[in-house]
Amino acid sequence: SKRKGTAMMAVSSLHEPSMPAGTEGSDDLMSDFVVLPASDDSIGFGPVAANGPLEHLKLSLPQDDGTSLSSCSDDLTHQEAEERIAKVLQENAILKEKVAKSTAKIRQQFEAFTTWQKQLDKAQNALKAELAMAQLMLDEKTSAEAELRKQVQELAAERQALLEANTAVAQERDEATKQAEAVQAVSVTSEESVSFCDPVPGLLPSKDKAEMSLSQTMVKLHDEQSKTAQLTEKIEQLTEKLEAASREAEESGAKVAALKQKLHEAESRNAALTSQATTKCAELETALLEKEALVRALQGQCESKVAEVDDLRRALLTAEKNCDRARRDYAELLRTWQEFENSNDAGERTFVRVERQSGVAASRQAEKHMQE
Repeated sequence: SKRKGTAMMAVSSLHEPSMPAGTEGSDDLMSDFVVLPASDDSIGFGPVAANGPLEHLKLSLPQDDGTSLSSCSDDLTHQEAEERIAKVLQENAILKEKVAKSTAKIRQQFEAFTTWQKQLDKAQNALKAELAMAQLMLDEKTSAEAELRKQVQELAAERQALLEANTAVAQERDEATKQAEAVQAVSVTSEESVSFCDPVPGLLPSKDKAEMSLSQTMVKLHDEQSKTAQLTEKIEQLTEKLEAASREAEESGAKVAALKQKLHEAESRNAALTSQATTKCAELETALLEKEALVRALQGQCESKVAEVDDLRRALLTAEKNCDRARRDYAELLRTWQEFENSNDAGERTFVRVERQSGVAASRQAEKHMQE
């Protein structure tokens, strides 16, 4: 009796939501399994009566599991219930182990993902900082390049001005050299003439000879000063001419630049007008093609209308012929009917009212033929 009561308590504990120690109650995988207490004393089965409550006991798990305790229609015996409970406990332990492994893997993957996300954020921030720095350096390089381009243009203008000034100085130097050579040639000629006119030695005393040489030197100096003044005047005139030529060259350059600008504007206007003319020509060609298509369509409609008119004329002629034939037939029928009335041997008086359909009947019959 005591063993029977213990067995009934052990089996009835299947319906209690008891969980072993260390099991989480919120685990979805464990919610379908009910585990017996870990005490060995609760799992004991002894002889029971044939009509006891265990004979009518049916244990079940979810129907989609292959280990359903109610898979057979007969009642379970004590041994079968014990075997199935042991099997369920074994599967429960296996599932717990799998859940623990899966939880550990998920935790490990989550930690790896968190670490990777932190590294990604760090690398992204570093790349953003480098991008901002590169953008700043690019702006600085762009401004420096613009400044260098401006300086290069200024230096090119200065170089061109220096080249032009050097050319002008070279021309002036060549002219001055030519004039100096001419003056030197004149001086040599004067010296030769003076030496030719020197007094004959011995005819005049040495004192007079010295005085004549001094007078000749003064004359020569005066001549040289005159020539120098003339050359200076010529140089000033040439300088004025050079400045005037420079101003004219600058004015000519400005005029050339203005003419180039006007030429560029004229070319732009010409290109715009050419583009507009091309567009207008294309539009006119398109409109002409559309008009030609419309004319062809109207010609087709006109031809179809002419064909319809011809068909109507033929139908009208046919209707007129049919009307004439109907009139003749009607006259023949009326004459035959009158002859029949006049030749009636029985003497019966037959009153027949015949309407002479002259115009109205003929027109109706013609319309009927036209409809046919």
